[in-house]
Amino acid sequence: MAGVKINFDAAAEQRNGKGASAVIMCDHLGRVIDWRCKLWDAIQDPLLLESLACREAVLLGVSSGFTRIVLEGDSSMVIDGLRSRESPIAIQGVFLDVLELTTNCEHIIFSAVRRTANQAAHVIAQKCLYDLAMDSP
Repeated sequence: MAGVKINFDAAAEQRNGKGASAVIMCDHLGRVIDWRCKLWDAIQDPLLLESLACREAVLLGVSSGFTRIVLEGDSSMVIDGLRSRESPIAIQGVFLDVLELTTNCEHIIFSAVRRTANQAAHVIAQKCLYDLAMDSP
């Protein structure tokens, strides 16, 4: 099976006390295969939200049957932590989930990208904060 590229991002709304994550999965030609967004009640910490978005990205890829995955995100703390297998204590549980989910992957790359290269996931995460109909099951 061919590989996929999955972008992930997160957004927070302090006034509503909510956060959102978004993931977009594309094929080797850059065509969108699938996407998801999720609202997180009472979670506003940007690092935690970014790590949850990364976990959602891995879940989408693995549950879709892909074993060759490139994960792209604009949180260098999350990407660098996954590359080095070291994470801040506050998100260690989520990191362990991500690493466990990727154990059966044939090829996994964690890639840090600039916000401009992650714009689509960013826009979806922002929209998910205000449009409850977008929240994926």
